[in-house]
This record gives sequence, structure tokens and C-alpha cells, in this order.
Amino acid sequence: AQHLDEDKPHNYMLFNFSPFGDALSDSCANGIVVDFFLSDRDQAERNLMRKKMPMPPPRQQNMENFFLLMHFCYTLHRWVAADKEHIAVMTFLTEGPHHEFIDFTAMMCTCYVLFSGMEVSTGPQALKFVERRHKLQRSIAQAASQEHYVNYFHLMFEVPQLPNPNRLKLHRISLHNMDAGLVNNLSSLVIECQGVSKDFGAGVWEPVAPPPIEVQEEEARRTRGRRGSGDKKRTELFTDLNISVFGDFALTVYYYDTVSESSPKKRPLFRCAFSTIFVHQQQQRIKAKDMDYALATAAEIAEAESNSSAVEGPAGASSSRPRPRLT
Repeated sequence: AQHLDEDKPHNYMLFNFSPFGDALSDSCANGIVVDFFLSDRDQAERNLMRKKMPMPPPRQQNMENFFLLMHFCYTLHRWVAADKEHIAVMTFLTEGPHHEFIDFTAMMCTCYVLFSGMEVSTGPQALKFVERRHKLQRSIAQAASQEHYVNYFHLMFEVPQLPNPNRLKLHRISLHNMDAGLVNNLSSLVIECQGVSKDFGAGVWEPVAPPPIEVQEEEARRTRGRRGSGDKKRTELFTDLNISVFGDFALTVYYYDTVSESSPKKRPLFRCAFSTIFVHQQQQRIKAKDMDYALATAAEIAEAESNSSAVEGPAGASSSRPRPRLT
């Protein structure tokens, strides 16, 4: 901040995506600080509580949001186009084992590059270009969702008409090919939509009735000898929610890790982020490779949290992750 104040007084705008927004605002005397880390609601609450101690820890705003992405791109573009002396600075906090904040650096830069007119075939292609050109790295925790939103952002400038501008009803979520060992450890289902988060708890899940014996025997014969078709017991779960959703929303399923910790620890089993404007069918199927956290092994989780991969993980943490389907 001191360097910017001395070198570019009144000619810089700092876009903050880190939890240090208050400190940056106090330090940048000759520039403009735009805070994207906190939502407007959280910022207002913290302003009211400034005189109260201790302050609650900041809650990071999810940037997988079309309104915020467009607001960021328009604000940055207007600023740098207004004067050739103007510069824009972005501050982020790299993901690490000692905090839960998400790094949106690569996603935000890619969206601005697309907004500025970069011609590419797909959004992920632009993301790879930004990572290579600017030596940035996409989020480790939410790589799949960020790639989805970069692709969505690219499609907004390419498709002549949005596939679905209407509000939808989220009727059912079903989990397929679920490791039976994880069923009793499910913790909660959390859905975020339009800035509001709701926890449905673990009791919402119901088992799907198994198919007739003849069908099971035929399936066993058909898959015999295939990789991953062993005797490990699988199950299917579903929940009927019937809630109205519109725009950007995400769902996260949590579970209790009872193996790699001395005491059970709540962890995300998987997370999926969507925009309803790109859901044009009655069913949306998602594979594990397209989910956040779903393919992380127990060793990777342990390494991210303690820089050590010598911790044995929960049963089914890698190849036996669930293969959900959102409908």
C-alpha cells in the first residue's frame, strides 16, 4: 500500500479478495479499495460491530456469482479505460492448510480476459492460457466449480439466448454408487442460493429401494471382471426437497471423518456449483470428476491440512467416493 501511495497516488484501484480488507483500506490513503471478500450484508454487519470486541472472523463471499463477476469486470474496465495512468491491483490469499479461504485469482483474471474480448473456443481453454501466461494456479479445493463458471461466463458472450431464464424447482437430489461405509457418517446437506445458506441436516437422506434379485444378478454377471466391480457394498440415497432456486446456487454434502482423526471431524464430501440459467433439461447429471472435493484422496486432504500425507484416510475416500446425480 505504501508503494502504491508513493508511486501511483490517486491513480490506482485495489480489488481486494483477501480477509485483510480493513487493513488495506486504512493503509491506502491515496487510492481506492474495492472489497469483494465480504458481501454487502456482512460488511454492513461488521461496520456496526466495529466498536465491539472481539470481532467475529470474516466470512468469505463466494465469487461463483454472475452478478459479482460482471460487477468486477465492468468496474475494472471503466477504471483502466478512464485514464492511461490508471492501474488496477488485485489482492488474494493463497489457499493453505491453516485457513479455509478459497483462492479465486485464476478464475477472476480469466473472466476479465474473456470480458475484454479474448477469442477462445471454450472457457477452460482461456483458464489454461491465463494460468500458463501469468503463472497463476486455479483453486485446489474448488477447481471443478471454478472451471464450470469460467465456461458459463464464456458462453454468456457466445450464445444468442440463455437456455433457461426462468426460476426452477429443485425436486430431488440422488446419490448413486455410494460407498455403504460412508452412509452412517453423513453429516449435513447445505444449499446456498442467492446469498442465503440453508442446512438440511443429515436426516434428509432416504435409501433407494434395491432392484429385484434377477436384475442384481444380471448386473453382477455383466460387470464381473471389470475394474472397481468388487464385492464392496454400494447403496443409493435420495432426498426430495421441492425448493425454488434461481441463478447461482451450490450444494455441499458433508461427512464425519472417523478414521484419519482422533475425534470425528466434519469434512466436505463433495460440492457442486451451478447456474440455473444453463440448466435446460429436467435432469442434471454430474460425475465425481466434475465436483469439488470428490476425487481428493485422504492423503491429499491430510497433506493440505498438515503438509503430511502419512495419514490414512476414511474408507472410500478416493475410488469409492459417491457418484451423485442432481435432478
